[in-house]
Amino acid sequence: MTGKTQTVPELPAEVARAVKDVDRLAVLHGLEMLDTAADPDFDRVSSLAAAVMQVPMALVTLVDLERQWFKSCFGLDEAETATDVSFCAHAIAAGDEPMVVVDATTDPRFKT
Repeated sequence: MTGKTQTVPELPAEVARAVKDVDRLAVLHGLEMLDTAADPDFDRVSSLAAAVMQVPMALVTLVDLERQWFKSCFGLDEAETATDVSFCAHAIAAGDEPMVVVDATTDPRFKT
C-alpha cells in the first residue's frame, strides 16, 4: 500500500470492514499479482467457469481497497472497476456463505 490516505468507496459498513481487513490486504499484496500480465491458466479458469455455469462472462478477481482488478476476464472488456460496484466485495463479506445474485437490476445491493 502507498503512504496516501486510502478510503473505501461507499459500501455497507459490514462490506467495507471486510474490504479494509488488514490481514486480507496483506495477503493480497503479498501475492504480488495486481496489475500483472495475462496468464493462460487463469484464462482457462474463467473460460471454464463461464462454460460450466452457462453464463456470458466470468472473472478471476482480486479485490484491493478501492478497486477490484481482473486477473482474467471472459466476456468483459474491462481491467478493473471500483470497489463500490464490486460483487466480489460483498462475496468477501459473506464469508463462507454462498452469495447468489439472480438479477443484479433488482438486487438491492447492486441496482442503481
